[in-house]
Amino acid sequence: MAKIRVLFCSCQSNLSGAPRMLYHIAKSIDKQRFELCVLFNYEGPIVDEFRQITETCVLPQYRKRWLPPRIKGVLRSKSRRDYFTQVMRKFQPDIIYLNTIGKGESAEMSLKSDKTPIIVHFHEIDNSVMDSSEIDWIHRLTERSSTIIGCAEAVSEFISRCIPRTSSKVLTVPESIDLCKNDVSQRLPREITKKQLGLTPETLLVGSVGKPSFRKGVDLFIEAAAQIIKSIPEMPVHFIWVGGHEGIHRSSYMQSMYSLVERKGLADRFHWIKELPDASAYQNAMDIYIVPSREDPLPLSMLEAMLLGVPVVGFAVSGVPEALSGGAGVLVEYVHPDALASVIQDVLRNPALRQTLGKKGMQRVRDNHDIQRNVLLIEEAIEQTVKGVVNPR
Repeated sequence: MAKIRVLFCSCQSNLSGAPRMLYHIAKSIDKQRFELCVLFNYEGPIVDEFRQITETCVLPQYRKRWLPPRIKGVLRSKSRRDYFTQVMRKFQPDIIYLNTIGKGESAEMSLKSDKTPIIVHFHEIDNSVMDSSEIDWIHRLTERSSTIIGCAEAVSEFISRCIPRTSSKVLTVPESIDLCKNDVSQRLPREITKKQLGLTPETLLVGSVGKPSFRKGVDLFIEAAAQIIKSIPEMPVHFIWVGGHEGIHRSSYMQSMYSLVERKGLADRFHWIKELPDASAYQNAMDIYIVPSREDPLPLSMLEAMLLGVPVVGFAVSGVPEALSGGAGVLVEYVHPDALASVIQDVLRNPALRQTLGKKGMQRVRDNHDIQRNVLLIEEAIEQTVKGVVNPR
């Protein structure tokens, strides 16, 4: 039986959740039934990881600087379109799988491939989707796609409710991680990581992982940290944010966040770590993991922390409650730093609660977010879409 040829297209090649989820899919999918090719719009830190597991290519960059910008732009677009056409002719995919709703060249050109069915995987929700400048693109994308995958129930419900004629196409596949990576024997002891930060083993570390941004609520986290220090000065609490490449940390937004840390008197208590291929050493060193996002479909880094047994506190937004409900974490209903600080303080004061939350969170990830189990849903969606049968469950 011939393999189904799947062309995965990714606008992002950084270390954020969407490309990391795609990596888990590409690594776990049944290679006896599917032949893969991954196409990125740009080179990035995760591309080499893909090259180690499957055929991977990147749209070319046009670097002839001596050309006028307008001419350079035209030639650049042509070279990338030609390259996409070459990939299509060589690989002859049975289906195109667009990972995220990004409006990149590979997605634009995929929509023009009228004979090839398309799956689009939504890792976005609310403001990320309904931006007025992109809504026409979203409608084109969803109308052309045969199957739409939401990374959380909240995402799927949002798509069905807010985007016309999509409800019959939507399938939920929860964000998932590789449980095999949770090898206790290979973890860096948390005391060593704390020592590297200049902390004692007794220091309580509260932190988060992700691209620092307004959506991710970095400012809310800093404000909550200041409130915690003010309310429980006797407790040795430090705070850490892991994520963001060098350019982000030079941005005006991050300069304002550094300034906020200074103004709140947190300079000796707040630690910034730039993005890493693997942040698990810092996650494992955290006594509480925080999700301070204003909106967040279902953060992969949160699931990774839960799998390590780290208790999680997060705002009850988007898909976060799906992971933390039922005692698998603590949900903060009111999106405000004071509310967040109050809950964190309660959890910091209660070691037994932290242990219980950690165990329940770990079990929740094992039950609901195992890529080896959830990739079966994606395999079935691919097969059914190629056959022309759209019947999500």
